[in-house]
Amino acid sequence: MRCKNREKSLLAIPTDTPPLSPQLYNEASRNIDNLLSQKSKLIVFLFVPLAAINSWCLFRKIRLNLLEHAILAGMILLGMLLL
Repeated sequence: MRCKNREKSLLAIPTDTPPLSPQLYNEASRNIDNLLSQKSKLIVFLFVPLAAINSWCLFRKIRLNLLEHAILAGMILLGMLLL
């Protein structure tokens, strides 16, 4: 069913919302930068298990076990770190 009135569509982006202020945007980006710099070792450490679980869930039809997905995720991490 086509929506005749595009202005009242549920998928329309509201135009009456104010844009993000630069100060709020800069503060949020600084907070994210601080978090990533403080927790960088934890993020790298958790990449392999989370990527393995993700690929295990996405590619269940291949019938590989979780350890094989962890090996593939480790190889991907190694490739990213070498670049």
